[in-house]
Amino acid sequence: MACLLEAASEKPGNVTPTRGFDDLDFTSFLLSSSILGDIFRRHAAKPVGIIIQEAVRESIKATGTNAHLGVILLLAPLASSFCKLGSLSRKAVSTTLAALTKKDAELTYKAIRSAKPGGLGKAPRQDVRKKPDVTLKEAMRLAADRDWIAHEYTTGFTITFSLGSMEMEENIEAGLPIREAVVQTFLGIMSHYPDSLISRKNEPEMALRASEEAGRILRLGGMFSPRGRKAVYEFDQAMRIGSNLLNPGTTADLTAAALFVYFMRHGYGALKGRKGIPWARES
Repeated sequence: MACLLEAASEKPGNVTPTRGFDDLDFTSFLLSSSILGDIFRRHAAKPVGIIIQEAVRESIKATGTNAHLGVILLLAPLASSFCKLGSLSRKAVSTTLAALTKKDAELTYKAIRSAKPGGLGKAPRQDVRKKPDVTLKEAMRLAADRDWIAHEYTTGFTITFSLGSMEMEENIEAGLPIREAVVQTFLGIMSHYPDSLISRKNEPEMALRASEEAGRILRLGGMFSPRGRKAVYEFDQAMRIGSNLLNPGTTADLTAAALFVYFMRHGYGALKGRKGIPWARES
């Protein structure tokens, strides 16, 4: 559900129901989302590396793309924590991260290589193209200064718990339709954390400019005001210049993690009766 709603929201510069890239469209996200819930349910009790490996493999098999690579990397430790420890808190996730092994790193590296993500670059130590000789958390620590997903592994998911999930809950409780709450949360995350995918594909200055624009839109009211919504549309138009080079994909992944935490804490039935989502009978 987190994957579906994140992809279904009109977030600037991302694949959405109305906008796509030359090599990736909304259908890929729908197909991937439709299988990831089952994959996580079947493998959440296993080591994090296996969860990642199986989820990436099945997602690529279904779609032929790496549509949810970043989301999988973020959700695997969260799902593992809830399954094994019965809690989805920073303390529980930190316990899960501290227990990660070299085998988790090896399986995750293989999964990332199979996904062939754009803008990967080379690392001086523990490069993903080679077999790692450290734990997955230690490997992520080496990339934490240039990638927010790695940063989450290193800090116990600071962005997800201290910003993303809190803003998601506040935006939903403030009455925004769910998909607009997703966009508002996306802008909030980007305004504090310049997108690391944009930084890898371009110069860090480009990510900083996008972050500043997200902050400006929030000051206009964001999805809560007509001026803010107009600015979101204009921001989206500007971010689509040059194909997907300005795709803030990491921010989208962090937004999906925030949604995941929301649903695991409240159940998606908490959204019944709210605007912006069609409801079938709750399972």
